Amino acid sequence: MPHCPHASRPREYTMCALADLGDFWYIVDSGTLDVYKKPEGETVSKKVNSYKVGDSFGELALMFNQRRAADVIATSDCTVWAVDQATFQSVLKTSAQKNAQKYS
Repeated sequence: MPHCPHASRPREYTMCALADLGDFWYIVDSGTLDVYKKPEGETVSKKVNSYKVGDSFGELALMFNQRRAADVIATSDCTVWAVDQATFQSVLKTSAQKNAQKYS
């Protein structure tokens, strides 16, 4: 299994920025983070979600090779596990193969 970095970030750190390329899937180990999106036609971002210990985010950008859909900002000092795209896709492929074998 490849090594997954364990990163500590301070309060107000931007983990993901809207429109950035997706490079990691993050799993929250400690702390809290808020998610902000800018509604179409508006200039101010609005809080749409929060993450806490055990939550994860960033998978959609990796699964669909898309840019980030929101800003994710630490609301406290936090620590996350960062899983790179190649490892993430490998885990999905292995899981899909096991499920296919199980149900065929």
